[in-house]
Amino acid sequence: SDPILSLVGHTGSVFRAEFTPSDDGIVSCSFDRTVKIWEIVENSEMVGHEARILSIRFSPDGKRVATGARDKTAKVWDTVTGKELLHLKGHTSNVFGVCWSPDGRFLCTAGRDKVLKIWDTQTGE
Repeated sequence: SDPILSLVGHTGSVFRAEFTPSDDGIVSCSFDRTVKIWEIVENSEMVGHEARILSIRFSPDGKRVATGARDKTAKVWDTVTGKELLHLKGHTSNVFGVCWSPDGRFLCTAGRDKVLKIWDTQTGE
C-alpha cells in the first residue's frame, strides 16, 4: 500500500524521526547535518552541527528540540524560530541519545564515550 504522505527535503539519509508532542508535525534528523520540523502549514530547518546528527527529541512542552551528533555535541533549538538556544560540549565522542526530564528543565545526553551527562537547560551547565 502507499503512504498517505511523503516528506522530501533532506539531502542525506534520514536517521531518526519523531512526532511532535501535539501530533501535528514530525521532527527529523539527517546525515546531511540538518534537523527539519515538518508541519502541515510550514516547515522549518535548523543548521549548526558539524557532523551527522544521531538523535532528536522534543521537550515535553514541544517548544524546544534537542539533538545529539557525531561532532561530540548536543544542541537545543527553538521549534518556532529554528534558532540554536544551547550548544552543549563535554562528550569526547559521538552523542548517540538525548532525552528530557518530565518537566523539561534537564537534558540527558548519552555518548559513545560511555558517559551520560545531565544538563540544566536553564543555565546550559
